[in-house]
Amino acid sequence: MVDKSLGFSPGNIEFHFEQPRARNVLRKQKPKVKTQKTTKKTVRAVPKDQRKALEAAAREARRKQLAEEFKRWEQRRSVSSSG
Repeated sequence: MVDKSLGFSPGNIEFHFEQPRARNVLRKQKPKVKTQKTTKKTVRAVPKDQRKALEAAAREARRKQLAEEFKRWEQRRSVSSSG
């Protein structure tokens, strides 16, 4: 208990800490947005052999891209280590 007649001294101090806020505080609800109905698009399945060819082409393109990045990295490394 603080005694006001003693004034400020280390033994005459009280600390008050902020209470944690309740977790169940109501939050503002976002306004509902009306969505427009869209027409269904028919999706045609890609034949298995064509899909495999596309996947193989994508893997090859990625492999080439990685090889080029590695080549550029090696060139920069050799220039910086020699210089």
